[in-house]
Amino acid sequence: MTEHGEPDFLDRVTAMTMGANSTQLNIVATVDVAAVRAGHPVEQAIWFFDNEPKSEGHGTPHLQTSCLPGQVINFLIYPVDGQRRPDGSYPDFPQIDAIVFYQDGSDTRVYKTLADLKVYGAPDRMRSPYTPVYRYWAGTVERDAEPGVYPYRMIISLPGGAGGGRIYTEVANLSIHIQARPAPGAAQVIPASVASTTPSARTRRPGGSASRTRPGGRRKD
Repeated sequence: MTEHGEPDFLDRVTAMTMGANSTQLNIVATVDVAAVRAGHPVEQAIWFFDNEPKSEGHGTPHLQTSCLPGQVINFLIYPVDGQRRPDGSYPDFPQIDAIVFYQDGSDTRVYKTLADLKVYGAPDRMRSPYTPVYRYWAGTVERDAEPGVYPYRMIISLPGGAGGGRIYTEVANLSIHIQARPAPGAAQVIPASVASTTPSARTRRPGGSASRTRPGGRRKD
């Protein structure tokens, strides 16, 4: 928490990416506004996270998000330094201006990746604890999408350009990895991270009732 009682940067990222394996996926771009203005490389200024444990590249500008056909993906953005200043003002807020899916190795757009990919909500009219930022992008993975890796580019802008304009930055090495949906009735594989937390002392009797194993191997009936 900050001195003003607001959640700090890590608290906000955790809150926005919580809920792993949920129906909706949250992809969060975190931007160091000062580094972008100073002309630093993307690797030193913009990092991405999502709430899918199977994704690769968390904390880098090369995030590959693992997803399933029919899942909703929300694209959110937040500055690293977003806390309220002592004078009550807030730092400039970056925004996502475009998300473009393309065929690997070309600039050709792919339209059958996310349905209804667009901006939702509206920009914030004032910066206060009572007026959150509702401007974000979202789309739904096409239900008939073929499994595979689909690259995309994200265009991010922020105030501070010449003549009062905006500064534009492109993050070009992002992608989503669409997985094949499990066949109906297929056995579910329990991830090792989950299986390791299952109490090894619990056994299952025929008929489905649970029993516990005492130290020394004797079972309590």
